[in-house]
Amino acid sequence: MAEIPIDPRLVNPADTAFGDAVRAFMRTHAPSANTAHLRGELQGMVDAFATTSQDLEMQQLLHMLHTQYNLEGLLEREFLDILTANVAAYRQSLTARYVQHASRTTDSPYQEQSLKDESDRTNTSAANPTSDGYANPQGLSAATDNDSQSGESTTYIMVTPAEAAALEGENTASIRQTILDLARQRSLNMEHTITGVRPRTRRAAGDNSHQAGNTPTSDLPPLPRHHYPDEPNRCHPPGLAHGMQLKDKDYDWMYKCDLCGHGYRMFSEFQRHFRQQAGLRDGFRIVATDIGARVWYGVDASGSEYMGHLLYHPRGPGRTKHSTVPHPCGPRIALAQKASRLATIAKKKAAAKK
Repeated sequence: MAEIPIDPRLVNPADTAFGDAVRAFMRTHAPSANTAHLRGELQGMVDAFATTSQDLEMQQLLHMLHTQYNLEGLLEREFLDILTANVAAYRQSLTARYVQHASRTTDSPYQEQSLKDESDRTNTSAANPTSDGYANPQGLSAATDNDSQSGESTTYIMVTPAEAAALEGENTASIRQTILDLARQRSLNMEHTITGVRPRTRRAAGDNSHQAGNTPTSDLPPLPRHHYPDEPNRCHPPGLAHGMQLKDKDYDWMYKCDLCGHGYRMFSEFQRHFRQQAGLRDGFRIVATDIGARVWYGVDASGSEYMGHLLYHPRGPGRTKHSTVPHPCGPRIALAQKASRLATIAKKKAAAKK
């Protein structure tokens, strides 16, 4: 008996878990309920994407989230542009393959019907991302896909919008050669890789070392249920009593940012985390902490409500003192700090001229 090839995507637990999580998330979260709590959960989905193979199936799942909930602010704009261009190019390639095969005289009408079904599933998914058609792995493609007639291997890579526009009107062979040339120029290894943006380090599933000063966060309880689905700026439980159960310098606890996952040991530092990001949660302050539920509650000057996790990380061996603030807060803080340094230099130069 001939050995049946196994699709590597079917044995990749991180890919399977991410696909299940995306579909479950979209079934249970309405796009209109764009709350701070929802944005925090979306950030978790974005982090989970980094642990997957990042092939075209995973890219399309991430694009589904972007289409429904708008991931701007959680991912770089350039990354989202490249992601959108790559998904659009793949869908266009499906249509082109169907037209090309349908124009041939073939002894296998089932193959033609299969290509048509594949194209239909992808187009249906674009119109209704929560449909079962999108969830079918046959409607997606890995980074390499073997053509059933020619036996050739086609490689899919991320291309920039300008590169995608340059491929318009080209025939299939020319597009394949152009993409291979692009891959060679970027020194790609032709595996499931997103290119065209700053490389992101892939982490193993369950690895939370990038969050909160390398503090494990997998055992955290879920945040309280959102009680006001029609009021996106409110997320605190009804009748929440304001009060702090933690002192400002209680170094055994950390405040985990609901946007980037970074942790701070003093709530004064956590509040400064948002002050450094101009226009984001102006006047943010912590109004209550609940050690039992491991939750902090905060508000900003406009009255919008926020909540996130408290992390118990006692002093002792193995505790990391410093770590880089991750996306999306890190780049904004870096820009603010750079602007502050430049302003200081300008003031010193102006003072020296007097």
